[in-house]
Amino acid sequence: MNVNRIGRLCVPRKRNSENNGLPERWRYYHGAYYYQVPVGHEGDWDGKKQFRLGKSLSEAYKAWTAKITDTGTVRTIGDLLDRYVKEVIPTKAITTQGENYKYVEKLRPVFGALGLRQLKPRHIYQYIDKHPFKRKMYYR
Repeated sequence: MNVNRIGRLCVPRKRNSENNGLPERWRYYHGAYYYQVPVGHEGDWDGKKQFRLGKSLSEAYKAWTAKITDTGTVRTIGDLLDRYVKEVIPTKAITTQGENYKYVEKLRPVFGALGLRQLKPRHIYQYIDKHPFKRKMYYR
């Protein structure tokens, strides 16, 4: 279930039959395939709320992969954390967003400068040993 901007539960409409089988946020409209850009990500899609992918399905998939495969700029854990802050945190609940921002700010000074291939499981274990977490046990 989705929640609208004022916190009420809302059920999305059923997809039209011509859009069944297409990826999420895609639709066939006026003879072309379009992608409905999530709120806040318009800058990544040329400032558009609805991005035209192409007339044929193969053309649409080519345009889609060209837009989403921009991962070449992520080289460090800090870059990965920036991407997480930009793409994932805004999709979460308000209180969860606040907690995630705090966690990212704690992780950035420790792991931010490390390259993606430099981070090993032992680094995570060392971090957990130095920063014990208060775990809550929940029983039903």
